[in-house]
Amino acid sequence: PESSALLLARIGDTYHHASMPREAESIYRTVIREYPDGEGASIAKLRLAGYESGYEGFLALRDANPNKPVADLAVLEMARKYYEEELFTRALETLSPLMDKPFKNEIVQEAKRLYVRAAEQEIKRLHRVENDEALASFYQPLQTKLQGRIDPEVLLLVGLALHRAGRHSEAVSLLERIKTYDLEQVSKGQRMVALVTGLLRTGRKDRALALLEKTQERALYPAADRQKLDLLLADLYRDQGRDAKAVALYRDLARGERLLADREIARAYLEMGRIAGRRGDYEEARASLNRCIGLMEPAKDKDPLLRAAYIELGKAYYGEALHEKALDSYARALESGFSPDDPGYWELRFHMALAYLETKQYAKAEPLLTEISEQGDGPLQQRVRIRLGMLGLEKQLQRLSIGSQGVR
Repeated sequence: PESSALLLARIGDTYHHASMPREAESIYRTVIREYPDGEGASIAKLRLAGYESGYEGFLALRDANPNKPVADLAVLEMARKYYEEELFTRALETLSPLMDKPFKNEIVQEAKRLYVRAAEQEIKRLHRVENDEALASFYQPLQTKLQGRIDPEVLLLVGLALHRAGRHSEAVSLLERIKTYDLEQVSKGQRMVALVTGLLRTGRKDRALALLEKTQERALYPAADRQKLDLLLADLYRDQGRDAKAVALYRDLARGERLLADREIARAYLEMGRIAGRRGDYEEARASLNRCIGLMEPAKDKDPLLRAAYIELGKAYYGEALHEKALDSYARALESGFSPDDPGYWELRFHMALAYLETKQYAKAEPLLTEISEQGDGPLQQRVRIRLGMLGLEKQLQRLSIGSQGVR
């Protein structure tokens, strides 16, 4: 049979669980007053500590009962109070000593369950405020304790944070551990987009291609994510020289349902324009590039994509021998924020010089070529110096021709 003190504490707990704190408190204080040294008094003190605004009662109970179950129970209840007040990191700090205990009684097991719930709630909170670096830093020291316990949907938030923070190797490692069948539909698509992008950023193109070509799984993802994956697959085909497959995907994205951002659609048009220009289909190239420019120009932003479109448009005009129009496109590319420190700047200047030569504007072409030969990239400097030498030879031949005409 239970002692009178313990029985009274049970009665107090009945009021406590029935949300009648005033009646419960009266019983608990009676237990402490009449039976100060019994187990019932420890339970009563624990409950009363929960009714107080601070945490001193829990700490006093813990410190007064070292190596006793009631001390662990005080720690658990204190952590639960922190959790209810949404002080999740404080709850984790409080529970930490219990997490390392070798034995597994009910108190320790509940502490471990609460530890995981508190960690999950803190991850969700950091995700809501979009603090990716803090989220990644928070998870890193806890991952061993959380492994196999954390909800896959919450673990995905960690992977996405690592991905957005540019920590792609870590993101890939974590995302590959999450199984698709453990996620909801929206989460399935988010995971795959982040995983494939991370694989590409870490140079694992073969693995990315294998995942992208698994068409059976595509139906599991939201339509917008399917389009993002198609854009990544088109880029891989482009890099492999499989232009027909790349163009087919770019065209479907550009002309189908608009689920991607304007910039992504504009990039599809840019790549179609580049491929058409390389194969000499300049009219088709101009049509695609003008669509790209039409999508990007309203933003009035110095976007590298807009600059690239103007450069490719200039090349298309140059290929059609429309050199004045080519020069106009190159000039617009320079106006979009191009500087000597940007990759491709000197290549653009070289194309401008060639267009000046084609239009007989030697006074503009020669100083531009000289500037490139002195400040441009190494391989380009060599090409320019050869061109300058040819230009000098042409001038000498022209003078000789004029002189010989005068002798006659």
